[in-house]
Amino acid sequence: MYMLNWPNNNWIGSLLILSCLFFSFETYSEGTKEITPDTTETALMITPPGATGTGVFGAYTSFGHYSSPDSGKIYIAIKDPSTEVINLGFGDVLTEWFGAGLYDSTLAGVWWRVRAPNGTIVSLGQIPTSGVGYINDKQEANSGPFPTNGGFDPIVVNPLPGIAGDYVIEFNQTDKTIPDPPGSIAFYFKYFDFSVTDNGNLRNGRLWSYQWNMIVLEETFPYWGQCRSKFFVYTSDSVVSSMDMNSVEPRAMVVFANATGLFDTGDYFSDRKSRDGYFGYREHKIFLNDPDHDLFPSYVNPSVAFTPEVTGCPLLGWNIKIDAIKKSFAFI
Repeated sequence: MYMLNWPNNNWIGSLLILSCLFFSFETYSEGTKEITPDTTETALMITPPGATGTGVFGAYTSFGHYSSPDSGKIYIAIKDPSTEVINLGFGDVLTEWFGAGLYDSTLAGVWWRVRAPNGTIVSLGQIPTSGVGYINDKQEANSGPFPTNGGFDPIVVNPLPGIAGDYVIEFNQTDKTIPDPPGSIAFYFKYFDFSVTDNGNLRNGRLWSYQWNMIVLEETFPYWGQCRSKFFVYTSDSVVSSMDMNSVEPRAMVVFANATGLFDTGDYFSDRKSRDGYFGYREHKIFLNDPDHDLFPSYVNPSVAFTPEVTGCPLLGWNIKIDAIKKSFAFI
């Protein structure tokens, strides 16, 4: 199911909800290359709680911020903390996108930090404007954290010794410790790359979130650009579904996935209907690449543990006993 929800009197904001989509593609980085695979421009939108952007009527769900809930955090998975590192790269931080005159309005002094699965702050700093950690252009972003191959020179974060799992990457505008107040403005990374390397080898399929907030950048009126981002949805039973945005023109959007639609009341048809406003719940992990099979194995078709048995009698009725290795449907 694929739905676009347009809030009342909000021609800029849009809400995208994904339940089941089946496509196939392959890419080779963790960031700009996936959400902006061609000449289009789609930026990562960081939203503090209650955040608004200039010209945006209404608040967006918090994402990527110090104060964001777990459902709005950006995660990056580490399997072996003794050999793997997290690489970070950032382009300019934008605060506006309306036309050439305001398109490059930048925000200085934004903080980043990485937290371990146990909550410990592993590393933090301010977004660079040059040098290590700075991405000059899309070509550097697409080439990844490999400066000798045309990429950018990354900020390297070492995981805590012996602690594998999902690390958190998060941002704040005004202070390295104290979260921004509710209602602070949203801001955008035109280019970004958050990736894992293992002894210098890129490990795709490690970056994920329960939602992705993005905005399509366009310099000319009416400021509508096409989005060609790609995502992989990973369910609790390890099913991987891929989605291509297919040149939709959403301006700003929140991408998340669940099994039922806007709601989960038990009314299947009502829950799937579009609504005017901001609705929906987060359920499934969403990756920018096919999830790393070492940490996120793909679905295995169910099978029976032994030959089904038929017991009972004509008088009392028959029973069919099936012992499956995982939850599944049986057809008789």
